[in-house]
Amino acid sequence: TRQELTEGQLVETSLSVTASQSSISFTDPIRIRGELRTAAGGSIESQRIQLVVDEQSYTVDINPEGTFQQRLQPSDVWQSEPIEVEYVPDPQSVYLGATATLPVSIEPTETIVRIDTLSEQASFDTPVQLQGTLETADTGAPVPAAPVSLRLSGESTETVRTTTEGEFQIESNVPPRVPPGMITAQIGLEPSQLALTGSQRESNIEIEPTATNLTMTATPASAGQMAVSGELRSVGGRAVSTLPVRVAIDNTTVGTVETDQAGTFNETFVIPETTDASGAVHIEGEFAGEDSNLEAATATTTVSVDVFDTTTVSNPGGLGTTTVSDPAGLLLLLGVVSIVVAISGWWLWRLSPSE
Repeated sequence: TRQELTEGQLVETSLSVTASQSSISFTDPIRIRGELRTAAGGSIESQRIQLVVDEQSYTVDINPEGTFQQRLQPSDVWQSEPIEVEYVPDPQSVYLGATATLPVSIEPTETIVRIDTLSEQASFDTPVQLQGTLETADTGAPVPAAPVSLRLSGESTETVRTTTEGEFQIESNVPPRVPPGMITAQIGLEPSQLALTGSQRESNIEIEPTATNLTMTATPASAGQMAVSGELRSVGGRAVSTLPVRVAIDNTTVGTVETDQAGTFNETFVIPETTDASGAVHIEGEFAGEDSNLEAATATTTVSVDVFDTTTVSNPGGLGTTTVSDPAGLLLLLGVVSIVVAISGWWLWRLSPSE
């Protein structure tokens, strides 16, 4: 079998091709003539070979002289130059593959977009619905397998491929940073390797503002810090991602956190020095809705911070400081300090000279 042959036993091949015309466009068929021989100039024993052109496979009959003819009809639009013709040997064959470049130029074909239906209104919770057809500008023939995109106010949303009939259908969510009000929707051919050109179609869509819900929780973290987490969603339940939420502790802004792709956030903030840590700490989150089609939302929560959470007591005798995390620990430490002081006083009394 081929797998059992060494590299030296496999036979190199040479492929040459010519075309019946010098240029093609769109889905023009083309007839090619070719010759397949060994690299040493010998004939190929196979009577039937496999050629791949523009990702399409063709089974081709070859005569004893090694020459062949084949009509190439692309199922999709021709890709940009050059067009490569590849000989793909049978897995059991002793021959190695070969490639050749087809000497033709591909003329780009102008296309136009026809809009059948497009939403007049949309919002963050109501997707844009779009249906249309991509056709050639000169003949109106449908253009298959071509990328068509929808942009809202210049922001890319969705890209789809046309069907064999040139039709496309898009259902696209409205990005949060698309402004509310009347905006421009651009529908057009996306750049690709296909030999196509085309202009965009534009139409107006009304983007309605959408209310949001902000939820938030907070828990004391390490000394002097507060862990804040939450979630930002639209009233329809869609996650609001990559937008800022301002956090304030006792009416003092401590920072801003950005939501992730799931609309959640989690950050630790330093508690302001002006905060009375012996009582309840008030935490507020605010989504301002600026530069978006989303309305503002706020959330508040209150956390009780124990006065003993960050108590620091100095040790006598230059032994540094000890931080305790609860009242019981503080009482135990004070008891130990009292014992040390008592023993030290008794020892100094023993060492003092008697009167």
